Amino acid sequence: IKQCTTVTMEQLFTVHHEMGHVEYYLQYKDQPVSFRRGANPGFHEAIGDVLSLSVSTPKHLNTIGLLDTLTDDS
Repeated sequence: IKQCTTVTMEQLFTVHHEMGHVEYYLQYKDQPVSFRRGANPGFHEAIGDVLSLSVSTPKHLNTIGLLDTLTDDS
């Protein structure tokens, strides 16, 4: 993915959202032509949102070194 960005949390989430779209495209690229479109535009967006949300969890941010302390609420 080539994108002009600044280093911000918002851009981190955006690039992961876009990677979700790319991964979804890759999953059906070898299907017959009639099946090479997303099932529904809303579902396509949901895939992007899932990746964006998963990268924003405190546990993941701590794992990749963007969150110094991790508080367990349980």
